[in-house]
Amino acid sequence: MTIERPTSNNDTETLKTYRAQLELFLRERGWERRDCSRCERQYYAKGVSQNCGDSTCCGSFEFLQDVRRERSLTLPGLEIVVRNHFENAGFELHPPKSILNEGGTTLFTSAGVQLLDDWVLKDANPPRRPLYVSQPSVRTQHLDSIGEGNSLSFVNICTEVANATPETHFVNLDHWLDCLSRLGLYVGDITLHERRLIQQWGDVTLKSEIIAIFYKGLEIGDGNYNYGFTPQASNATFISDFGFGLERLAWILRKGSYFDGVGPLSESLKGNSVLQELIKTLTLLSSYGLEPSNKDRGYRFRLFAKKLVALTFPEHCVVFPLASYYYNYWKNFADLLIQQDLVVDIIQREYDRNYNQRVNLLLSAKSDPNCPTEEYLLKLLMSRVSRDGIAQILRGN
Repeated sequence: MTIERPTSNNDTETLKTYRAQLELFLRERGWERRDCSRCERQYYAKGVSQNCGDSTCCGSFEFLQDVRRERSLTLPGLEIVVRNHFENAGFELHPPKSILNEGGTTLFTSAGVQLLDDWVLKDANPPRRPLYVSQPSVRTQHLDSIGEGNSLSFVNICTEVANATPETHFVNLDHWLDCLSRLGLYVGDITLHERRLIQQWGDVTLKSEIIAIFYKGLEIGDGNYNYGFTPQASNATFISDFGFGLERLAWILRKGSYFDGVGPLSESLKGNSVLQELIKTLTLLSSYGLEPSNKDRGYRFRLFAKKLVALTFPEHCVVFPLASYYYNYWKNFADLLIQQDLVVDIIQREYDRNYNQRVNLLLSAKSDPNCPTEEYLLKLLMSRVSRDGIAQILRGN
């Protein structure tokens, strides 16, 4: 696949060309413009539809009631199918960026398009070939809204094309729709929504024409055509950026709970989604060498561990089984930098410190919390804190 460089950097002309290519794509592929009977927004559909496909208008995630037999793949197996599709289409496989996003504009990598940071923000040359990447991502704004379809950390499967024309962008949309169909998602159940945003990428402002892609109540991904980069000092011109949540695609194929695909089932079947997400995210962060501190990334790590203690207390959580499970989970998508036993130790130490601090607070004690909880409890007893008082707290009384 070759990339045709746009001949104009004029925003008005770019938008005009984009709109013309959108109309051509819709007409040639049989997509019809419709008005949602619920929210009255315009959307595009191929099959019979009464609403725009957003869960607020569907009233539920309709795919969960789908009786059609879908393919049930593991997350790594699903990613391999997608990866092979785009490699065969001429995309270069690109390694994911570090989750710690060194040199970027956010604390953590939150989307695959950030692999273009050095081009947009610095003097690096753009990639000459279209790229495919499976990017482990963290979005801290989801910390208090973890639920079905919404996770703190996930795999963002993406295609990124620098200097892409609008025509190339819609060729890429075709690739994605074909890929989704091959996975078992019926294109007649897909709806497309248009959005338009002005966004910030560090100190750079850009315009985005967005096509959000919904499947029977669930937004599964979107395609951003980014242009109008200012200040002009930025090297960036045009970017075709498509990103999909791998776990959301797996949920559609597996049904059940979103967190069944994340696993382990021994936790998701008990409804322990927040526990799953916190330990999964802490494992990802510590696998790249992050340790707790009182500022920036380390503070977020400490915040997640504190929330984990609040979730499990007065039970004391031994993180080894889940942290080991999630270490192998992330190893499917990235070359992790820290050994598994060290990762488990980093998480357990910070969990114990927060757990011990909570006991200190409830007992009005001043014992040093910076040690394993078993050692901490022994020190409490040795300092003549009431055994019955400690026991009552650990029983939740």
